[in-house]
Amino acid sequence: MTSFDSSSSERQLPPNCDELNRFANARIKEYTKTALIQYDLLYTELARKKVRLDDETVESVPFSDHDVHEVLDRSGFDVRKFYDSNRDSEWYRVDLETAKSAIQAVKEGRNTLSAGEIGASSTVRDASSERGEMSSPRIQLRDEQVNCVNKTVSVFRKRDRMLWDCKMRFGKTITAYALIKKENYQKVLVVTHRPAVVDGWETDFYKIFTEGDREFLKKANIRAGDRYSAADAGIDAENDRILKNKVDHGKPFVYFASMQDLRGSRICGGKYEKNREVFAIDWDLIIYDEAHEGTQTELGLDVQKKLEEIKAVKGRKKILQLSGTPYNLLAHYQDDNIYSWDYVMEQRAKRDWNEKHPGDFNPYEELPELRICTFDLRDKIQGSYRYEDENVAFNFREFFRTWTGDLAQDFRPLPADASIGDLVHEADVNAFLDLISTESPESNYPFSTPAYRDTFRHTFWIVPGVKEARAFSALLQKHPVFGQYEIVNVAGEGDQEKPYENALAAVREAIHKSPRTITLSCGKLTTGVTVKEWTGVMLLSGSTKTEAAGYMQTIFRVQSAGSIGGKQKKVCYAFDFAPDRTLHVLADVHKLRQKASVRSEEEGRARLREFLNFCPVLAETESGMVPYDVPEMMRQLKRLTVEDAVKNGFDDDSIYKADAGIVMDHDKWQLMSELTDFLTPQKKSKRKIAIPVNEQGMTSEEYDKAEAAKHKPLTERSAEELQALKKQNELKKQRQGLLDLLRNISIRLPLLIFGTSTAFNESIRLETFIEKVDPESWEVFMPKGLKKIHFKRLLVFYDQDVIEGAGLRIRHMAKAADEMYPTQRILRIAEIFNCFKNPAKETVLTPWRVVNMHMGETIGGYSFYKDDVPAENRMLDVPRLIDRQEVTENVFLNENARVLEINSKSGVYPLYLAYSLYRMRLPKKESELSFQEAKDCWDTVLREHLFVLCQTEMAVQITKRTLCGYTGAKSNVIHLSKLLDRMDDQKRLVNKLTNPATWDKEGERMEFEAVVGNPPYQLAGASGGTNDAPVYQRFAELASALSPQYVSLLIPARWFSGGRDSLLEEFRKKMLTRKNIVSMHVYADSHDVFSTVDIKGGLCYYLQDKSYSGKCEYTLTQNGETKTFERDLGEFNVLIREPQLAEIVKKVMDQTDPEKCVDSLISGDTPFGIPTNPLKSPKNKIDLSSVKTESNQVSLLYLDSGKRMIGYVPYDLIKKNVEDIPLHKVFIPKAAGTGNDPIVVGKPELFPENSVCSQTFLYAGFTTETEAKNFISYIQTKFFRALVSACKISQDLPSKTYRFVPQQDFSKPWSDEELYQKYDLSSDDIAYIESHIKSFDRPLP
Repeated sequence: MTSFDSSSSERQLPPNCDELNRFANARIKEYTKTALIQYDLLYTELARKKVRLDDETVESVPFSDHDVHEVLDRSGFDVRKFYDSNRDSEWYRVDLETAKSAIQAVKEGRNTLSAGEIGASSTVRDASSERGEMSSPRIQLRDEQVNCVNKTVSVFRKRDRMLWDCKMRFGKTITAYALIKKENYQKVLVVTHRPAVVDGWETDFYKIFTEGDREFLKKANIRAGDRYSAADAGIDAENDRILKNKVDHGKPFVYFASMQDLRGSRICGGKYEKNREVFAIDWDLIIYDEAHEGTQTELGLDVQKKLEEIKAVKGRKKILQLSGTPYNLLAHYQDDNIYSWDYVMEQRAKRDWNEKHPGDFNPYEELPELRICTFDLRDKIQGSYRYEDENVAFNFREFFRTWTGDLAQDFRPLPADASIGDLVHEADVNAFLDLISTESPESNYPFSTPAYRDTFRHTFWIVPGVKEARAFSALLQKHPVFGQYEIVNVAGEGDQEKPYENALAAVREAIHKSPRTITLSCGKLTTGVTVKEWTGVMLLSGSTKTEAAGYMQTIFRVQSAGSIGGKQKKVCYAFDFAPDRTLHVLADVHKLRQKASVRSEEEGRARLREFLNFCPVLAETESGMVPYDVPEMMRQLKRLTVEDAVKNGFDDDSIYKADAGIVMDHDKWQLMSELTDFLTPQKKSKRKIAIPVNEQGMTSEEYDKAEAAKHKPLTERSAEELQALKKQNELKKQRQGLLDLLRNISIRLPLLIFGTSTAFNESIRLETFIEKVDPESWEVFMPKGLKKIHFKRLLVFYDQDVIEGAGLRIRHMAKAADEMYPTQRILRIAEIFNCFKNPAKETVLTPWRVVNMHMGETIGGYSFYKDDVPAENRMLDVPRLIDRQEVTENVFLNENARVLEINSKSGVYPLYLAYSLYRMRLPKKESELSFQEAKDCWDTVLREHLFVLCQTEMAVQITKRTLCGYTGAKSNVIHLSKLLDRMDDQKRLVNKLTNPATWDKEGERMEFEAVVGNPPYQLAGASGGTNDAPVYQRFAELASALSPQYVSLLIPARWFSGGRDSLLEEFRKKMLTRKNIVSMHVYADSHDVFSTVDIKGGLCYYLQDKSYSGKCEYTLTQNGETKTFERDLGEFNVLIREPQLAEIVKKVMDQTDPEKCVDSLISGDTPFGIPTNPLKSPKNKIDLSSVKTESNQVSLLYLDSGKRMIGYVPYDLIKKNVEDIPLHKVFIPKAAGTGNDPIVVGKPELFPENSVCSQTFLYAGFTTETEAKNFISYIQTKFFRALVSACKISQDLPSKTYRFVPQQDFSKPWSDEELYQKYDLSSDDIAYIESHIKSFDRPLP
């Protein structure tokens, strides 16, 4: 029996009328939806009877099939029982006349039938009969189910695994049973992560198998999940006994088990002694239903491994995985062991049925077409930028966020008119509800017209979580339109969802009682559920990261067959309010994001075209709902990678065109050849552009061969396949080579886009962006030598849609931060900046964590990190105060303090300073202030206390965006053009910066309490040469010249003892002789500060106090250890990084004549005027011989591709240090290791007379071979190399690095023991050297 809606009266619905027959057929079809069951409809009648009420009135009321069953049972008819179980079915074997008599008896109020009412062909209960018998209905599989079984049988002849990739409602259960019956599998295990589907497996079992065929077994507590008690233990023991008995007696059976129950067994590492027999059986066939769930976790994989172990009979066990959304399984299969039946195939079969089977019943007719309608809320809700971040196009979790009463989570105090649990953005959510329900004949929203509301009487709404659902439910009930609907919140009332059975029952009860319902869920009922009344699903949760499997499972909940309001459901709808998410899922399903080949895109287009034909995807436009065609869909798909581009700081292949580096014509190769110097990190030598493999990429045929080769053993690959695979790999390398070059530009773009002077909601094409960057900013932010005209030519490689979308996302995120209190705003800005990358040493962008580390350890203030040396990107919700006592007080509590950032590029130093000044000036807790009060305090700090100097106009824009967002607040951020040139006249520049007019101020000359920052480190190829010239020292000198109370800068530590003397010698002297450096923090490895940038020599930051005079508190971080010492920085004319080593050096030098150190034995740079590789030098190429000849008598040690080589050159070729050619020599590499290398120097080479070297080496000359050998023995001592390390700050080893190494008597060899004793080194000294310097394990030459 079934229920239905009808406008006809009872009198208009007599037995066997057309309307009753139509609805009866529909109900039967729904019951047999997964297979063709042949039946004859013999009789229909309205199930209503007359009853007399207490007031003697008569009323017509419905009755059920159970009332008829009771009459038949009392009349001696047995209910049929399922084979070998004690479970009653709902079937009685009677003829038509007996059934009609039973119905009439119910209508008349009688409990039994008379003998005359029982038909002649009906059989009543025989007293000797112990049970009835049920014969299975006749099953006729559909064509695709037959094909599926046949393909599986064929595959299982050769393989042991098969995947059925078949959509929901394919009839996987029926088809699986048909396979079992065809192959006569004896022991079959069905495993699922969703135990609720046991009913379907058990019901369908009896549609295929008859009595005596086999048994369906399951554990009595199959739904218990993780719960386990003594009763469960008893059930489990009985279950094991039954299974063992069936196996021992050779009885065929199907056993149903849940993954959750199996995981609990100790066999798989669980807690309980259970399921031993399940794991002990050698199953013939194991079926994993809904295999995409729970099978790919570590526990799930372990369960599968134990089940699939071969216990006895090899080659027998087969594995079948079933899933409608197997996207996480496809990689484990190939095309030949997958059977697919998807939505498109189903709808194609529906369309083609009548042509192929004229006059036959169409089994697909009742399956409605699905339409996906997308609406972009970003254009409809004011302030929608609040709901964007780097991960999602529309952040539903933020949209439906609820008040918690916790400022750290709410970002502002709880308003007086709101309660904990209410929606934070209630006004916006209400605006959304009004948007989709306001009546308008032109509207396309699902509840905007009476016709739409009639169509969508019962809908399914997905929201982010339990709390969000509860708040949204309350809001819906108060809404003038949706308040007329019964709201069924299956998400639950507390923090947990409702149990599955309770949720489904609540929905069905509400639909039965109410003409209109809305079901709210945060995940419940999205899989394995049929609610035929649902005609639409509203997708208000998830993001572009939503997995395709969950999305498709959810939207197909509404594709169940059914009749609504007396009409067959022909169309169902999914309404997605995050269009990017729709595109993302379709891209995943149709594999359109694979840009690796022409073939994949061509096939993707074809698949997409057919999908859109049967499942239209419509987008809202000004002219109505317009369906996507393939070209438009493909264009939109490009924008899917926006979040990847943003999150990776444009260090992502998604920003480039699919054919960039693959389809390369002559002009493109010429362009890349011209620009290589600008785009490669190898600035000192031009990188050769490889000859293109193929200017047009690969053909489809070539791609097929390459892919086929990947799945074959090497010995089975044909010559053509090998060639195609080689070509594919070369093309990938060719493309990656191009992208590696472009990366040096690309990673600079996000910061510039962040600061570009344009409206936050305005899209910018790259052509427009280029024009918005002023020439000086372009020169500073872009690779040296790269002009705008060059970049314009490079635009052919960029995917403009992705760049444009990513830029818009970045600015929306920045705009959303403007509506937050300063604390939360800074957290959001820091999240944005954490995505940006450091492009190169000369343009280092200071990470937010480094600013907190630097400032916190020098001047104090409010740090957003827990530790003084913070871990990467782990910020505190509530910043902590770091109190550096007098310094902190003078800088941040001084009412008249003015703090200057000396060179801002991104504004993160000013952001830290501003926040600390702001917090110190708050009249009370931030949580107790109104938003406007907090903002006013912030703006005052920017206006009165913070001053920022920038090199370029773009740096000004970026810094203002960081500090002020889009609010237009006044700030003191300026740029002085040609700033480095202005530093040549330091006095004039100081006057400029202390002049109030420079800052648009009035009054006397300005004084700064503190000058801080991280100045630029170097200029690429400056000073007229190709080497990078340091510039940081000029900013440090300017900071001191401004005469602030405090100076704190983060700079390279190469000034300690290295670098160019002409540029750093004077600065080094000033730093070492100053007595006002209070503290210095030194990082021997720059990666401890900048994780992705290698700064040779390490880094340091220091605090200089004008009022201080004394020793420096010196903190060294090296090899994972941090130690603090009190030091006199001016002890030597260099700063030896390790204090204990400085003590050793002092002890040795006290016993040494400075004029008799090894530096006087070592030659200068390029000692014989020969380049590194004389064979390949473009400026000074030398023809040399590989063997000694009469004309080429002088041996030459040089380097070729990193390998030491010996050649021979003429004597007269040498023009430099000619007098030393006759000497025996020790050649020493001019560079070796790093500034922290425990070997310190490179391998020395002993050469006889008449020898020279290239500029790779330096040399020491000796008159005898013995002296030279003994000098090498000295080099190999740890003592020698420890003293060299005192001056070695980077890989460079010029002669001056040996200034602290005393000369020895080289008539004899030397050992460490002799040297330790000679210089009276203490045990601590020796222990230091032994622990820091490694043995020179290379043998003597």
